[in-house]
Amino acid sequence: MNVSVYLFGEFNSGYSQYPDDYTSSIFQKFSANVKSTTQIAIHRDGNLMYYAYIRKLQQDRYIGLCVVLNALMLVRIDGLFSLFENTIFYLATNGKLVRFNRRDDLVTSMENLYLNKEDIEPLTEFLRAGFSRLEHDCTSLPAVSYGTSKDSCKDFVVDDDQDEIIKSSYTNGYTFIYKFKGFNIAQFNSYKEGMSKLYKEKQELQRQLDDLKEEVFALKTILFIVLGIFILGLMVYS
Repeated sequence: MNVSVYLFGEFNSGYSQYPDDYTSSIFQKFSANVKSTTQIAIHRDGNLMYYAYIRKLQQDRYIGLCVVLNALMLVRIDGLFSLFENTIFYLATNGKLVRFNRRDDLVTSMENLYLNKEDIEPLTEFLRAGFSRLEHDCTSLPAVSYGTSKDSCKDFVVDDDQDEIIKSSYTNGYTFIYKFKGFNIAQFNSYKEGMSKLYKEKQELQRQLDDLKEEVFALKTILFIVLGIFILGLMVYS
């Protein structure tokens, strides 16, 4: 399947996307409608279908992934959520674009996507491979319906009727599907728990190390005092 892949988001230095082209207005329209920790945003532009996933990070940061199909559309979205959620897990375990902080929150320290080109290519290949497995869920894109505006929007939650969501995806300009819970795959939660356990173990080891340092300091102090008394005694009796 021939697809185009984009990354976009609000990072430490502001909005950034890769590749950087005319699509920025579309992606910023997506981000303006962020209402949950995760959401899928779909946009139809003639024969192009944009399928994007936006994951909120710390503060006002977010990362977005988008795959663009030409003359094709998806007839199911459950596989789409799974693909993007697995991609976020891939990113988190890689730790170069997003990572966990000490509170187990997903964060980014990235300034600009163009500064991380070497990390983007493996990600785009990961998404292309994932979308190729969704090929059986694709069909030809129907003709454009001129009964709705190209900027029309419709909101759904992931549990809404799937047929209504799919119909909206090719008849409306923008379709947003929000997911307010269960947005981490099982491996994601296991990874977070493992990282949390490692962090707690590190804290405990650091505490033990600090205690040992205090004991060593106390022993050194006692030794210096004893040594001082010994030297003073030698001076008195010499």
